Amino acid sequence: MATDVIDKVDVSKIELETVEGTRANARVTSMEAANHVLERWVHDEQETRNAECEVHIVFEDGFRLHSRYPLTRSDKRVSLARHLRKQLNNMASSTRARKPCRRDSGCDIRLNDDCYHEAAKEALERYNI
Repeated sequence: MATDVIDKVDVSKIELETVEGTRANARVTSMEAANHVLERWVHDEQETRNAECEVHIVFEDGFRLHSRYPLTRSDKRVSLARHLRKQLNNMASSTRARKPCRRDSGCDIRLNDDCYHEAAKEALERYNI
């Protein structure tokens, strides 16, 4: 029985840097390691309202994702992958009028910008998030 399994491109590195509160940064090579760092930062930033961190992910083929992760406590466990998939799904399924998107490079999207509709669809299909 043959299956058509498409191997998704894996993460090469993830860079994290706090935006507010205590200044910290980290460089890791997996989503699991990023989750551990973010869990620690969420615990450390419990007194800072609206604290966030910058997230820069580079995949093995050079594709880059840029986003922000909120450093707020919740009942859910920290999951950077869940957060990114939610952002990508929202972008991919958005019915809002899309502004024209001029990407500086063909391998770079920012998840806080609503012009990357097609790139979000591609990222969900192609990359191991």
